[in-house]
Amino acid sequence: MKDGEKTVPKGESWFRKIFDYSNDAILVLDPERDRILSANPTACRMLGYSFDELLSKPISAIHPKEMPQLLAFAHLVFEQGQGWTNELTCLTKSGKTLPAEISGSMVEVEGRTCLIAFARDITERKKAEEAVYQVQDELEQRVRERTAELMRLNAELEEKMAEQERAQEEIRSLARFPSENPNPVLRISKDGMIIYANEGSSPLLQEWDCVQERKVPDRWQAFVSDLFESVKSEEVEIPCQDKIFLVLFVPVIESGYATLYGRDITDRKRAEGALRTALLEVEQLKNRLQSENIYLQEEIRIERNFEEIIGENPKIKKVFRKAEQVAPNDSTVLISGETGTGKELLARAIHNLSPRRDRPLVKVNCGAISPGLVESELFGHEKGAFTGALQRRIGRFELAHGGTLFLDEVGELPQDVQIKLLRVLQDHEFERVGNSQSIRVDVRIIAATNKNLADSVKNGAFRSDLFYRLNVFPLEMPSLRERKSDIPLLVSFFLTKFSKSVGKHIGSVSSETMNRLVNYSWPGNVRELQNVIERAVILCQGPTLRIDERIEQQLDTSSPVFASGTLEELERSYILRVLEETRWVIQGKKGAAAILGLHPNTLRSRMIKLEIKKPAHSS
Repeated sequence: MKDGEKTVPKGESWFRKIFDYSNDAILVLDPERDRILSANPTACRMLGYSFDELLSKPISAIHPKEMPQLLAFAHLVFEQGQGWTNELTCLTKSGKTLPAEISGSMVEVEGRTCLIAFARDITERKKAEEAVYQVQDELEQRVRERTAELMRLNAELEEKMAEQERAQEEIRSLARFPSENPNPVLRISKDGMIIYANEGSSPLLQEWDCVQERKVPDRWQAFVSDLFESVKSEEVEIPCQDKIFLVLFVPVIESGYATLYGRDITDRKRAEGALRTALLEVEQLKNRLQSENIYLQEEIRIERNFEEIIGENPKIKKVFRKAEQVAPNDSTVLISGETGTGKELLARAIHNLSPRRDRPLVKVNCGAISPGLVESELFGHEKGAFTGALQRRIGRFELAHGGTLFLDEVGELPQDVQIKLLRVLQDHEFERVGNSQSIRVDVRIIAATNKNLADSVKNGAFRSDLFYRLNVFPLEMPSLRERKSDIPLLVSFFLTKFSKSVGKHIGSVSSETMNRLVNYSWPGNVRELQNVIERAVILCQGPTLRIDERIEQQLDTSSPVFASGTLEELERSYILRVLEETRWVIQGKKGAAAILGLHPNTLRSRMIKLEIKKPAHSS
C-alpha cells in the first residue's frame, strides 16, 4: 500500500457519522471501472438522486463531458499519494450542470485503489466571480467613455480658443483701415480741444461730457499729449453709456491735430464675455473629468475585492439581505464592525447595486489623513488657500457628485470637520477651503467605523446630531470568529487566488492546518486570514498547504492572543506582539502595519488609543 493510502473502516459508527452528517458531498469512486461505490446523503441531495439511483449510475453519467479530466485527476491523486483539489462540473438528475470543487484522496476498497472525493457546490462563488468580471468590464468601459469625453472636450476647448483668437483678431482689424470705419470721427488739437466732430461721435461726446466745453476730459489730456509726442497710432476701448467703442487715435503732426476713428464693439465685447464664461465652464468640466478619470484609472489598478465577500453563515447572509434592501435607495448607511471584516467591500457592493453605479464610488480614509488636511481632502481648496496650496484642488465630495462617497473610519473626523460634514448632509452644499462660494452636490454617503459611535457620542468625541444623520440604516459586519463555518470557504478562495498569483499549483490544505485555521480567533478578521494564507502560499514547497513555524507560532492556541479578556485587551496584545516581532518598525513591506493589513497612520492611532508605547531600550 502506498504512503498516504487508507483502508475504509467498515462498521465503525464514528466513521459512519462523519460520512452521513458531513456538509460536503462525499463519494467513493472507482474511476477505472466507471463505478460509484458509495455516496453520503449530502451527495445524493446535491445531485438529485436517491442513494440506490446514484449507485446504479456510472461516473460518466455524472461527468459526461469531463470523464477524461476526472480520470487524469484520479491518476494524479494516485501518483502523488496525497490529497489534491480540482474543479469539475456535475450533471444532476434534473439535467442542470453544477460547478463543483472536488478534493480527492486515495482509499483501498476490496483490494482496489479507489478515489474518495469530497465535492462542494461552488455555484455561488462562480456567480460572484462572473459578477466581479462584469463590474471590472463596466468600470473599464466607464473609463473609456470618460477618456473619449475628455478628448471631445479638449477638441472643443481648442476650437473655442481658436474662435476667441479669431474674434480678437477681427476686433484689432477694425481700427487698421480708418477709411472703411468712418464713425465716429473726431479731430482733437494738441491742447485737447475738439475741433471737429461728425454725427456718429455723439456717444463719445456725451460720455466725455464735453458737448459744451468742446474739450476732452482732463483724464484723457495726458494720453493725448503722449500721443502727439510718440507720433504713433494707439488703440483704446472707450465705454460710452451702455456701449463700448474701439477707437484708433491717429496723430497728424503737420496739421497739429489727431483724428479718432471708432467702431461700436458692444456686441463683440458681450460675445467675448460669454465666450470667456463658456471657456471657464468647459475648463472646469474638463478638470473634473480629468480628476474623475485619474481616480477611475486608480480603481482599475486596485485589485477587485468584491468577490471576496464570501460566506454562507446566517449572520453574513442577513447582512447581505439588508444591503440589497437599502442599495436602491439614497439612504445614508453606517457600517460598523471590527477592522478587517470587509466594511469597504460591503460599501462597494451597495454602490454597485444602486442606481448610482455608473458614477464613481469615491473613498476617503478619515483616519489616514492628517487632521489639518481632512477638510481640504473632503471639500477641496483654492490656490493659495494655505501654505503649500500651489493650485486649486477638487475635493472628494465634488469628485463623487452623482455617485457615492465612502467615509471609512468616520469616527476619526475632527470636531470642526464634523460640523461641516453635517451641513453637507443637511443642505447638500459646501465651500472649498479659501472660497466662500457654495457648491451644491448630489452625493450618497456610506460611512464605516470600527468604533462604537454611540459611546463616542456619550464621551463627547462625536457629535450626536451627526451620528443620527449617519445612522439612518445601520449594518454590522460580523467578526470572523462569529462565522467560523465560512473559514474553509475563505481559505479555499485565498488559496486559489494566491496560488495563481505566485505561479504555484497548491490544490489542498492539510487537515492539521485547516483545524488550526478554524480554531484560531482571528482578531484581524478576514484581512488577517488573507495575509496568513498569502504568506503560507509563498513559503509552501509542495501541492498541499501547510503553515510554517512562524505562522504556527502566530496561530498557537496557547499564545497570549487567546488569553481571556476584553476584545480591546486581545487587540492590544496582538498588536504588541506583531510590533515586537518587527522590532517596532511600523511602515514598509515588512512593517507591522503591512502584517496587520492597516494603514500606518491607522496603526499609530490604535497604538495611542490602546496606550501602546515603544520601550526605551528597543532599537
